[in-house]
Amino acid sequence: MFIISKARYQLSTNIKVRKEPFGLLFYNTEDTKLKFLKSGNLILPEQLVHDELLNSLIEKVNENHLIESILKQLIEWGFVIEKRDDHNSKISNL
Repeated sequence: MFIISKARYQLSTNIKVRKEPFGLLFYNTEDTKLKFLKSGNLILPEQLVHDELLNSLIEKVNENHLIESILKQLIEWGFVIEKRDDHNSKISNL
């Protein structure tokens, strides 16, 4: 069973994200691969790009199992990672 910890999270620095009609499109700048996530309008790119919005979204997993499922998938893919205190880089959208 995969559990989202109480740690703070951020979008990985090598990942870009944008909204598409089906949900979200992720681009990995390290290997140039694309991944599609059918999330509809449940999660917006801004919620993943801004650390505070992402962490407030993570706090809602108990209220919405679909959000929990999407966030678990992003963590498994390595797109969302635990935030390190020494990390100050900016993340941008596609």
